[in-house]
Order: sequence, then C-alpha cells, then structure tokens
Amino acid sequence: MTEPLLRVEHLVKYFNLGPAFSRSPSIVHAVDGVSLEVGKSETLAIVGESGCGKSTLGRLIMRLINPTSGSIRYEGTELASLSGRNLLPFRRKLQIIFQDPYGSLNPRMTVQETLTDLLYIHNIASGAEARARVGELLETVALPASSAKRYPHEFSGGQRQRIGIARALAVGPSIIVCDEAVSALDVSVQAQIVNLLEDIQERFGIGYVFISHDLTVVRHMADRVAVMYLGRIIEQGETEQIFARPRHPYTRALLDVIPVPGGSRDLERPLLKGEIPSPVAPPPGCHFNPRCAFATDRCRSEPPALEPTGEGLVACHRWREIAEWVEPAKLTRASDQRLEKLQSRFNVSREAGRASPS
Repeated sequence: MTEPLLRVEHLVKYFNLGPAFSRSPSIVHAVDGVSLEVGKSETLAIVGESGCGKSTLGRLIMRLINPTSGSIRYEGTELASLSGRNLLPFRRKLQIIFQDPYGSLNPRMTVQETLTDLLYIHNIASGAEARARVGELLETVALPASSAKRYPHEFSGGQRQRIGIARALAVGPSIIVCDEAVSALDVSVQAQIVNLLEDIQERFGIGYVFISHDLTVVRHMADRVAVMYLGRIIEQGETEQIFARPRHPYTRALLDVIPVPGGSRDLERPLLKGEIPSPVAPPPGCHFNPRCAFATDRCRSEPPALEPTGEGLVACHRWREIAEWVEPAKLTRASDQRLEKLQSRFNVSREAGRASPS
C-alpha cells in the first residue's frame, strides 16, 4: 500500500459530563484508541450500531472537535495539535458531508452565497470568477447553474444533499467524511447519490471515510471496512473479506441482521443479546463481552488487541476457535440478495439521476 493521505493513530475522545467540581465526574468514552488509514481514491467504511462513536470519529478527523489524545496526520503533517490559522490550510483538504441535507445548510442563504462564502474564505475565487466556479460545482453534482439563486427549502432532499456535496467539493478536498450521507434519503435517491459519489471519486481521486449503518450500501461503496463497537475498532479488512469471512462475533451479528428480500432467513447462529452498554461505564476487558455468547473470564478482564488474521485485523481472544461458527455462504446470503436488488437501482438510476436529480 502507498503512503496514505490520512493516518489516525490511537485516537481518543472523552467527554466530561459531570459537574465542574465533582469528585467523580461522568466520563463518556466516545472514541477509545482508534487507528486507521485512508489512501487516495479509497473508500474506508466505518460501521456499527448507533452510539458506537462513528460520527464522533468523523468529527475528530475533521478537527471539528479536539481529541483528548492521539494522532491525526494528513500527508505526514500532524493536525491534532494545530488550531486557528495553522489549521486553516488543511480545512481545504478535509471536508464533510452531513447526514441531514437540510439542517446542514443555512436556510437564510442562497446556494450561491453558501458556496461563494467558502471560495472567499479560502482565497480561491471572488466576483465573477467565484460565480462561474459555483456554476461548475452545481453542474458537477448534476444541478442546473440557475439553481444557485434558490434557497435550501426550494429543493428536494436529494437535491439538497447534492448541494452539500458541491459545498464539500468547493475547496478541492483530498478526503471527504461522508457521515451517514445517504441514510436520510429514499432508496431510489440513495442510489443516485451513491452513483454521484463514485463518479466524483473516479474523477478527482478523493478518499472517502464512509460512515454508515447500511451494510448493503457499504458493500457496494467501500474498499475496506472498519467495524466499531463502543468507541473501539474491533475488526478491519477488505470489504469482501469482511462480508464473506468475518472473524469477530459482533461483525457476524451485524451481517446476520441485514434484511432479506421476502423476509426469509436461514442462519444458524447465537442471537445478539442485550443492548449496547453505556459509554459512561464500558465493561472491563472486551467491551463486547456482556453480549457475546463465547465470552470467557479472560474476555471479561483483558482487553483484546487488534491482531492480524492473515486477511485483516480483529480484536477477539477467541476468533480462531469460533472461525467456523457459521458457514460464510449463509452469512452473506442476505447481503447478496439485497445487494442484487439495490444494484439494479444503482444501474437504473445512474443516467436518470444525471438527467433529473431528486
């Protein structure tokens, strides 16, 4: 692998929820020692249940919030310790697309004003040059240049997300964090946006950190997948390896709940028990141990380190013993069936989405 554009090492973010002078403040362990890399034209997906720290990780990478500790390097430059004017040049290189395409846009600003503000702030263009650049950006995301004079409420959800993508592209980024960028959209519109993101990546060589709970979209989009649980990365590998030969019991449980067209399911596995624990008081040892059917005393006392499996990385003391827990073909059947159905939407919507974006 070539030198990555982005390298995150041992990243930690704790939030103090207790009173300022409390002897025992409540600490939220939102991100707890995450390491990952993203290269040019690569898509790394971050998956996991709600509350596992995915969005916090995305905001840390963007430096929208400050890390408690750890390293965030862009092309070898340490960003974790930068602030103010020293950080501004790197804001151009790291951009984000938010989940809510309406809430992330200023309702009092036209599209023209939203995009030209970025161009002014970063000294990219002004005046007629900026207006021309806005037209180019809108055409890149398959919107007419004339829509620049409209306000966010005058667009559909899919069109607003296209504006969000145009805003991320305005400053020429190398890495874009897609924070649940398609989850708030209808499935047919999801397909259009996914196709657009793929076209943009191919055209500009942008790397994506693709945060999502939709594993079928992840399987279509991602080159590699990192599975997150209660602030930690517990498995990481190539996308097809993760879907065909997952090593961690939690990853297998996530794959098992992928909806199957027709509602049928024929999987032989232990059910995932209970709810995700509170990040204020994470379990000792392996954070997954209270819900794991294979947990031992070692799992309850000793945190497992990420170790190589020959295909990827996994943090599980017993992954070798339970490697044959369930036939890989059965695990991926649900994803295969739904992916085939969704794939047809991707293909059908590709040209339709460019001609008449929703």
